[in-house]
Amino acid sequence: MKSKLINKKELKEIMEHFKNEICDLEDEYYSKGEEQGFIWAKSAPIENVHCAKDWYPGFEIDADFLVDIVNEAINSDVLMGFKDKNNSFNTIADSYFQGWDSAVSSFWDEIEDNYYTMGEENGFKWAISASYKELTFAIRWDPYTQPTHDFLEKVVIETIKNDALMKLGNDQNESYISPAFHFFRGWVTGAVTLWEMIE
Repeated sequence: MKSKLINKKELKEIMEHFKNEICDLEDEYYSKGEEQGFIWAKSAPIENVHCAKDWYPGFEIDADFLVDIVNEAINSDVLMGFKDKNNSFNTIADSYFQGWDSAVSSFWDEIEDNYYTMGEENGFKWAISASYKELTFAIRWDPYTQPTHDFLEKVVIETIKNDALMKLGNDQNESYISPAFHFFRGWVTGAVTLWEMIE
């Protein structure tokens, strides 16, 4: 009977070493994905960034540019290029795309936060010159809904038509997924701020 090349203790140590190495690689590739995702988001067409922020690694990819990004990444790195037993991303590739997605989402969040702040400033300035009646309607407006008064509709139309980013989603009445929603959330907050000062 042939003796085993390694005993159980050695096998356990080797397996533990492999697990630790994989964990380190996953952390390394997550960071690499974050870096590449941020670089991509800064120079990509804004419509693509808007689309990519809603992609979650492991789910179906429904945009050609994302398919290209995924294929290029896994084909250029042997550690990411092999599939697991379920023909899905291996854990290293999954970590990379989790980091990539996190960076793109964070980048988009910064854009939305900036639009919220711009909206606050604009809402406050508008409220200064608004009539009392307009102000009472404005502070009760929920940007999830369409404007209920002509003056609010005019504010929305005039604001969106001069900003390409705020047009995203609005053609399909989906302003809540575009910077426009965050701008008008901030806008209402700015109007409320003035209201509370004079109340």
